[in-house]
Amino acid sequence: MANYILYGKDENGKNAVERHETTDNNKRFDTFKKREDRNESLDALLESPLTDQTAMRSLDDEKLRYVHKKPSIHRPKYDKKTGELIDPGDSDVPGMQELWERIDYLECVIAANEGRIPMRDEYSVIRDSYQLWKLKHQVVDMRRHQYYLKDSWRPTIHLLGVTPPQPQFYNWDTDCYYWISLTEWQNRIDKRLLHTISPNLEDYETRTTPDGTIEVKWMVR
Repeated sequence: MANYILYGKDENGKNAVERHETTDNNKRFDTFKKREDRNESLDALLESPLTDQTAMRSLDDEKLRYVHKKPSIHRPKYDKKTGELIDPGDSDVPGMQELWERIDYLECVIAANEGRIPMRDEYSVIRDSYQLWKLKHQVVDMRRHQYYLKDSWRPTIHLLGVTPPQPQFYNWDTDCYYWISLTEWQNRIDKRLLHTISPNLEDYETRTTPDGTIEVKWMVR
């Protein structure tokens, strides 16, 4: 896309490189007599370490022609009268529905502790304002994960040779983990900085792959 913008032809069959023209938006004062006085060599600007290349654009572009569409998350829509599903939204993204349920639950816990809704038995009572502050930030981070999930399942830019992820179960209440080789586990134990990590292999869950390789379950708390 950058090459298309930079080397795209205008109505005269020339691009910004061939015209050697660009607009320097880093000028503090606009004291030019004519518009043509602001024209500078594109090569000179690219060679200058003080040039903000993100601010350069063609003189013919009075407005930005290429606007990056802001991503959005769509929840399912139901008919108010019949309750029938109208639009599934992003509910088909693996892990999205579980994430929505957890976000809704935490928002209810926050609202109940702030006195905005009645307290229920399933809601935990938070008496420390700092813990409530951290819980709010956790909800913000989980909302950010909505975009991570959607972009990983339906990427905006499709790359050749990259296989999309397969559906799997997501549990947003437990610690994360991944499997590493026995050699990698030993290297991490030898270089461990936290004394709370056990150096005994018996304290870790292991598995054997079809090719006979032993892997260790590494927890990310």
